[in-house]
Amino acid sequence: METDLEKLRPRSGRYLLVTLLLLLNAPMISYAFTLESLLMPGPVAESHAEYEDDCAQCHTETEDQSQNALCVGCHVAVGNDVTMGEGLHGRHPDVAG
Repeated sequence: METDLEKLRPRSGRYLLVTLLLLLNAPMISYAFTLESLLMPGPVAESHAEYEDDCAQCHTETEDQSQNALCVGCHVAVGNDVTMGEGLHGRHPDVAG
C-alpha cells in the first residue's frame, strides 16, 4: 500500500520546478508589473512615449495643482493659453483653476 509521502513525491518535483521558474523570473515579472504600470489607464500618447519609463516627468504623486506646472513646463503654448484664459486649456475649469 502506498503511503501519503509516496503519493506526494511525483508532484513535489513539479512544485519545485514551478517554484524555481517563478523565482528565476521574479525580477522580470516585478519590472513588468510595477504599481504605475498596473494603474495606467491605457497606452501612453505617442508624443510622450519617450517619457513612458519616467512617470515623474509628467505626474506628481498627489496629482494636485502642481500637476499643471509639469505640463506647461514642456507645453509653453498651453501655459500661455492658461495664463491668458484663452484656447481649450485656458477656458477649461479644471486647468484654469
